[in-house]
Amino acid sequence: MMRLLRSLTRAAILNPSMGGAGVASPSRVSLGGLWTRRLGLEPTDPGALRRGRRVALLLLAVGLLSLGDLALTMTFLVHTGMAEGNPLARAVIGYNSAAVLVFWKLSTVVCTLAILFALRRRVSGELGAWVCVAVLSWLTFHWQAYIAQQDSVTACVAVERAEWDARWVRLSAQ
Repeated sequence: MMRLLRSLTRAAILNPSMGGAGVASPSRVSLGGLWTRRLGLEPTDPGALRRGRRVALLLLAVGLLSLGDLALTMTFLVHTGMAEGNPLARAVIGYNSAAVLVFWKLSTVVCTLAILFALRRRVSGELGAWVCVAVLSWLTFHWQAYIAQQDSVTACVAVERAEWDARWVRLSAQ
């Protein structure tokens, strides 16, 4: 393994086609630097910088849409209950703690944002950000339809539904 690493490092330093100039500089010796130069992802690459800005704006949208989802989730859980389609979220709600639910939702969003921000100059980071925006936009439209349906639902219907629908969850007052 060490032999392979040394040969890759030497090739990166000495081979001009790999970005080497015949002089060992710290950025050219690192394996990470080798891969970013080979893929054309240097920080000075204008395309990567523009992509990074686009991804940062998309991540801002992801954060705002996620906060909206959290607000609507908490509103419906506390007041009438709701049908939760995500089994993982249903399990977290099963703890009957608003703090646990908020922590879980925020921590998953922060982890997602951190990963995508680290990949912001790569195509995969931009693709991931677009997918997140698309999914959360769909979820926003789903919330809109759900709210329209809930206008006709009374508390009695919510209690009855909780008896036959295993997905129905509610946070009770503690």
